[in-house]
Amino acid sequence: MKNSILIILSIFIIVVFSCPADGGSSSGGGGGADDTASDEMLPAVIERIELDTISIDSSGTINIKVFIKDGYNNIDYVNVYLFSPRQLINREGVRLWDWLDYNTGEDCFEGSIDIENYHESGTWKIGEISVQDSDDHNCCYFIESSMSNTHYSLSEYYGDPVEEVTEIEIMEVNVTNTTPDLDFPEMTNYTISPFTVTDGDIVNVTIFVTDAGGSDIDDIYGGIGIDYPNGSKSSSKSGTHISGGQYQCSFNIDSWYNNGTWYIDDIEIKDNAGNKTTYKYDDWFDNDNLIRYYSDNEDNYVVTTFDVKSFVKN
Repeated sequence: MKNSILIILSIFIIVVFSCPADGGSSSGGGGGADDTASDEMLPAVIERIELDTISIDSSGTINIKVFIKDGYNNIDYVNVYLFSPRQLINREGVRLWDWLDYNTGEDCFEGSIDIENYHESGTWKIGEISVQDSDDHNCCYFIESSMSNTHYSLSEYYGDPVEEVTEIEIMEVNVTNTTPDLDFPEMTNYTISPFTVTDGDIVNVTIFVTDAGGSDIDDIYGGIGIDYPNGSKSSSKSGTHISGGQYQCSFNIDSWYNNGTWYIDDIEIKDNAGNKTTYKYDDWFDNDNLIRYYSDNEDNYVVTTFDVKSFVKN
């Protein structure tokens, strides 16, 4: 009798503890509250991309439309980057981009990118499309050749990075130019003065440049920095064209500039074709000379003969 009672009690305990508290199924795959929360965290999904042209001869405009599945009212921004052939191969080329505006009539985001006669010939591709909603959920459709040569890969910027191949085909534009500017602008010299300053003084960094490719200089930025025990500070200014190939970046030395030795941190030069050259101080490579690299390819660097110039704030 005792054995029978023990067996019945054991069966009762097993049945009670094997049932879920809410009375639902104990098997996986259900669409519970966790799934809903997960869905709300997903960024917007691109449905398709449209270009009004796939071929440009000498110069022209590429009009771009991006259609997004649901939630247009919740989209904060959409931007698109067009990669040149060299950018696609070794990251030494040009990336042209534009913010896209919402078109109510066509229910899409649209914008345009101009190709000029000095831009590179060959197959350009929409290399990246970034979408962010008003809840700061961000996703990026980008070309990752190790994953796919025909379709964009997707990466979520926030949370755990997830990369997957999407159903959106990579968009291409063939550009034919007879005189493209493929030359990177170069710095031939630079000066800094004065060498000693105090609050209220102005430091001028004068930069001498050339652009053999002929598209001429678009913009120049100069940067200065200082190291101190608790970290570092830096400041940058856009260059003003003085004459010929001479530009000047002027820094107003206010009280927030720490006392001590300030050095040239970097000088960035970009021509109208989008070729960009950066001269940068990096003590990992050299303590005395600026290093140079082209566009976004920091792996291809050269230590130059340009000294790291500095001034002292008292």
